Amino acid sequence: MKKLRLRRNVGISGKDIFGRQAHLTFSPIEKPGWWWQYHQDKEPLLITPDLLRAAWRRMRLVHIEPRNGKPYILECCEHILSLRWLGLDGIVLHSEENWPPYFGSPFGYWRKLYNRCIDGTEDFSWVTPRSPVTGVYYRESERWTRITPQDTPLLSARIIINYPGLGQYAFDWHTDTFDPSWLSAPTQGWPAWLRYPLSMLPKSVWPHCNQIIWPGKQMPAETLHFFALHRLGDLLGAWAFADPTSLVAARVVSHQSVHWADIAAIQRLKDDLIPVDPSKNFMTPE
Repeated sequence: MKKLRLRRNVGISGKDIFGRQAHLTFSPIEKPGWWWQYHQDKEPLLITPDLLRAAWRRMRLVHIEPRNGKPYILECCEHILSLRWLGLDGIVLHSEENWPPYFGSPFGYWRKLYNRCIDGTEDFSWVTPRSPVTGVYYRESERWTRITPQDTPLLSARIIINYPGLGQYAFDWHTDTFDPSWLSAPTQGWPAWLRYPLSMLPKSVWPHCNQIIWPGKQMPAETLHFFALHRLGDLLGAWAFADPTSLVAARVVSHQSVHWADIAAIQRLKDDLIPVDPSKNFMTPE
């Protein structure tokens, strides 16, 4: 897989999840990986699993300044970091606000970035775990993310979800072509009762109602499929930086899982990743 590079700085503005104006800048850098400039006077940090934290229905980057203990946070970062699976590399994120622009899915960012990219000449390197690992959500043991090694440069996933009143749904995904459509599924509209109060708000106050998949607007099977696709995007956001400079080849199972379990799993991979032979062809998992 070839890396994509930005031609120049790209500033993206929009409303954050609360309807406030927000801004995030993507800049090219001649280094591998993604970097986070959390303050204009600070040097960018390489994004690693150590910076990832889970919060309610989102993932965040967190850095605590050693001198004064001041926290710097970039919220909803799964909608940003998952773009690495489309090939973007050598990126610096410049954020002055905690909450970036919100588009309901990573695709809103990709639409503003893709025509400002150039094809690189460098291939991504791939690594894989030595042995399987599992991250379990600390509140509900049936919610877990399991990672098993893969000896070819491929990431594959099985997404299993279960929503009361809608049912259970399983979705198998693998790829040797990195397609932006994976990342276009809007946020899950759950719990469903939120639809009415949020729809009553003026768009000038809360403009995101149409960026959410609400149960009842389509058949349950279609709702579950969109929910599973969005869950896949969330998983890819965490998985993108299981290794900061390489892509990680693995078979991942997400069983009714959440951000906490994803991050717990990838943080257990430290010092347990080995190179994948790049000469091996992509293969479809059984």
